[in-house]
Amino acid sequence: MMISRVGQVISEGKVAFFEREVAAPKKDEVIIRIKASALCGSDLHTYKAAHPTVPLPATIGHEFSGDIAALGSTVHHLSIGQRVTAEPCEACGVCEACLKGEYGSCDKLSFIYRRGDGAMADYITVKAASVFPLPGHMSYEAGALVEPTAVAVHAVRRADVRLGENVLVIGAGAIGLITAALCKRMGAHEVIVTDMDPFRLEMAKILGATRTVDPGNGEDLSETVRLATGGRGVDKSFECVGRESTFVQAVTSLRKQGLATVVGIFE
Repeated sequence: MMISRVGQVISEGKVAFFEREVAAPKKDEVIIRIKASALCGSDLHTYKAAHPTVPLPATIGHEFSGDIAALGSTVHHLSIGQRVTAEPCEACGVCEACLKGEYGSCDKLSFIYRRGDGAMADYITVKAASVFPLPGHMSYEAGALVEPTAVAVHAVRRADVRLGENVLVIGAGAIGLITAALCKRMGAHEVIVTDMDPFRLEMAKILGATRTVDPGNGEDLSETVRLATGGRGVDKSFECVGRESTFVQAVTSLRKQGLATVVGIFE
């Protein structure tokens, strides 16, 4: 019998710790022993009792890695002790979108953190189809960042960032920083990152940002974009905050026929 220690948000700003028995996995499930769990912005919203779809009490954490502790009876492609991470969403597998391989648009898509069954615990139970093995050289900490990295990779691929283009990233949280780093890796010329946190902006520079803008310090994003692009505007912009005002910035900073990609979740 496995006992899991759980940290659960019970009310605004309050976390309670307790132990509970881990139920045996269903035939298509996997139990993962958590080794690393990161904090997402949505977790912070839950901690502040401000998440619109996560009622309290809830166990947060959906960016994680660990070792497989138990397997369901029909799971044969994974093994006990294997180092893994997992997607935080579960699709039905039978709707039209799923049958096309577009499970992100599943009619019944659900998220483990919205059910309150997150990874701030010793163990987490997920569908085997959501589990991905980690390469042997990857640390657990890096493994916990596979999910937000995948979000950024998808955004940059959809935007089709190309050699020599000028790019704006609005919001320097984890996904925004990874997006900026990927844009630079793809050969972007100017990578402008804006945020109101000086530490995040310093990290953006380390990861490849060519210019940073802190509006809270009186710096002008429009003027920075104008100077960086010769008045044309950026080729691609990424909105990684999830606010109407930053979406407007993402659009108005573009050149003619530029492309804005919405990455942040609007609430």
